[in-house]
Amino acid sequence: MPRIGGAPLLRLRLTWGLSIGTSAELIKEVVFPYPGVFDRHWQCRDGAWRNSWKCRSIGSMQAIRLSTQEYAAYGDVISADAATEPVTANLGFAERYNFLATLENRRTEKAQPNLCVFRCQPMLALNEQRFEVALLERHAFSTQVFIPMNGVDKYLVIVALGGDSPDLATLRAFVATGSQGITYRPGVWHHPLVAMYRPGDFVSLVWEDGSKRDCEVVKLGESVQIFAGVKSG
Repeated sequence: MPRIGGAPLLRLRLTWGLSIGTSAELIKEVVFPYPGVFDRHWQCRDGAWRNSWKCRSIGSMQAIRLSTQEYAAYGDVISADAATEPVTANLGFAERYNFLATLENRRTEKAQPNLCVFRCQPMLALNEQRFEVALLERHAFSTQVFIPMNGVDKYLVIVALGGDSPDLATLRAFVATGSQGITYRPGVWHHPLVAMYRPGDFVSLVWEDGSKRDCEVVKLGESVQIFAGVKSG
């Protein structure tokens, strides 16, 4: 059987059965549940193992609190509470937290920095807890930065890794607070920023050259339901 890598395994299910056809065939199946909504299924027929991703439950993904460690594969968390030793500034009346994020522009000859403000209306109303993800986008050649400004209490960050298309086995959802900014690394798939419960402004920085490659959008074959309520404790 091939070695299995990737995300931490939560449990293991092993089944055997007989196919009904012209001849009886022993089928072995191993299911490796991954964090998120998809499992890796391995099936053995006549000694050959084949694998595929299968959806476990479209409506069961739980958002978690944004933290530097959990978010590291997708980008950086920008916060004065980051694990960075501050330096004294402004005549001793301020602390400055340096180098909180890696910023990349992979089209240095053409792309220009675009510092802009997103004025966002809430995609989740006050009493809503579930959010439907039907598409994802990416900026293949640039970091994108979002820093909340006035009016932002919470916002939902939905991300996935992948190449030319999202790898939904890596799909994650995070709830960020108004004191946390985030980056998306170049090529990280993400849902457009989801303001929660009330309007809010976000400062954004991204390098763009005006071409279609600035932002690529893909529609998912099946929408994914995100539960945005974060459990206490």
